[in-house]
Amino acid sequence: MGIKLKKLDKLLIIKILVFIIAVICFASSITLVIDLKKSFHGEKIYISTLHENNYYESKMLGDDITNSIGLMDKYLPDKGSAMVGNAGKLGYMIEKLHKGLKYHYLNLDMNYIPDTGVSTRDGFKTFPAYILCDEELGTIEVFPKELENNSYYTDIIKYNAKQSPGRKQLYLAFTDEFLNPRIEIWKEQKNILTMNAYIILSALVILLIAFVFLVIFSGRKSSKNKDIHMCAFNKIYNDINLLLCIGIVRIWYEFTWYIYHSEYYCWELLFAETFVFGIIGLSLLLSIVKHIKNKTFIKHTLIYTIINKLRILVKEIKNQGVIGKKTTYIIVGYSIVLLSTFFIFPVTICIALWLVLKKTRDYNDIKKVVNKIENGNYNCRIEIASGGELRELAESINCINDGLKKAIDNKLKSERLKTDLISNVSHDIRTPLTSIITYVDLLKQEKDSDKSKKYIGIIDNKSQRLKKLTDDLFELSKASSGNIKVNYDKIDVVSLITQALGELHEKIEDMGYDFRVNYPKNNLYVKADGLLLWRVVENLLNNIIKYASKGSRVYIDMYNKENIINIVFKNISANELNIPIDELLERFTRGDNSRSSEGSGLGLAIAKSLTELQRGEFLIDIDGDLFKATIQIPEFIDESKPNVKL
Repeated sequence: MGIKLKKLDKLLIIKILVFIIAVICFASSITLVIDLKKSFHGEKIYISTLHENNYYESKMLGDDITNSIGLMDKYLPDKGSAMVGNAGKLGYMIEKLHKGLKYHYLNLDMNYIPDTGVSTRDGFKTFPAYILCDEELGTIEVFPKELENNSYYTDIIKYNAKQSPGRKQLYLAFTDEFLNPRIEIWKEQKNILTMNAYIILSALVILLIAFVFLVIFSGRKSSKNKDIHMCAFNKIYNDINLLLCIGIVRIWYEFTWYIYHSEYYCWELLFAETFVFGIIGLSLLLSIVKHIKNKTFIKHTLIYTIINKLRILVKEIKNQGVIGKKTTYIIVGYSIVLLSTFFIFPVTICIALWLVLKKTRDYNDIKKVVNKIENGNYNCRIEIASGGELRELAESINCINDGLKKAIDNKLKSERLKTDLISNVSHDIRTPLTSIITYVDLLKQEKDSDKSKKYIGIIDNKSQRLKKLTDDLFELSKASSGNIKVNYDKIDVVSLITQALGELHEKIEDMGYDFRVNYPKNNLYVKADGLLLWRVVENLLNNIIKYASKGSRVYIDMYNKENIINIVFKNISANELNIPIDELLERFTRGDNSRSSEGSGLGLAIAKSLTELQRGEFLIDIDGDLFKATIQIPEFIDESKPNVKL
């Protein structure tokens, strides 16, 4: 961990140093250029001197010739007029601009601008440098020969020849008085520019290298880690960043202009302000570079963010359904109404306030009822006369309240049944267990063999009852949890019922029941587990034997309804059935509240669980003393035989 931190700190220090070097090189280059211009006191700087060999080949000489010819063109007389007044003005201007320049200018009409002193061709050749342009002879003669390498003057003379076709002769001669100071200025500029060019070029090369380094390692914490890490400064939106860059350039220009024209000008002050603005500008630029490398340049712009927010807003409005759309319509619509009805503005506001107050009243009604529900009052309801979304919301809250009330009632009922279950289990286990313990004690003390046999018989009976109770509990537990394996087969329902009645024939006769079995002529087959279905039927028949009125009729109806086989058991109960249907299906619930019967109260619960395990349904109905139980099992369909409809 320490090594990683060391590498991280090392790269960070290097990046800071490179950043400072880059800003120094940038500020130095700008300062040198501006200070160079200031050092020549406003005189034109000729960058071309860097590649020129001497003054005669320079652009400086070309500009001198251009300025002179420009003055001659300015004071050139109209065709046929004399040069009496303009000649003096021209001489004054040329003397002021270029002292020591000799000239001779002649046009077709023999209007000329003479120079004092010399006017012949041979006379001009006596000067250190000259240009003799004779249009009539079609020749241009120059001296020294270096002038031939100066493209500036030839282009200028040709251009002026086209613009002034009346010109016949143009002689220019340069005296030492003109040449010497100009040559010195040219040499000075060349020396200064050459020296500064090397410095500026070196600074720019270092700046380029430093900038490339910063671009490569910008956002990276180590040389091997290529992940881009953003900082708080990078949270500035890129388009705002670009605007800040433009603004910084503008502010820097204003500061620089003020310093440049100030009487307190010094290059140190210029360098300092450029250095400060360079730090800010390079930081902003590197922030943009980070986002480009992170591929978030477009996504991290204010324009993109606004457009994306609007897109999300539109999407959310769509997802909000009718409410979102209506809210949008109301806002937009009301804005349009306000703009179009500004002359009845108070009326529009009053209507809007009335609608808002109406909705607010409905909202407060909903809020009051919700607070009541929160405090445990589930017997309240929301009544809203108006329509719309608030009415739908109120109805939804009412439905939730009803469901919550029902769930609480079921929970209370479940808690009560749980208490009863514990009590019943304790009672049903304790009763035979107490009898067993009592008769065991009596058996230990009894010496009479006949009484001992009687006690053993009672103990056996109670043990069997306790065993049956535990077996029923175990079976119900497995059936409820679905841990019983179901082996589906083709079962003949009529045969199953007939067999069950046959096995329980003795018990049925003892109770004097009259069973009436009804079924169609066609065979009824179900897809079920034979053993499990037998257990269901056996439980129902045992339940009838235990709780039906003695000597009453019992009906068993079997029929097919929409590929569902229905087995319906109906009997008259011996005791009044004042127990809710759902409670009859609970564990340890019996038809007699006195719990005087021998049943465990698990029969119906087991029958229901086993029926549902076989993809069936177990239903109970009570009408006075009439008890009705229905088993619904899917019909067995032989898929190997095709269904043929005639």
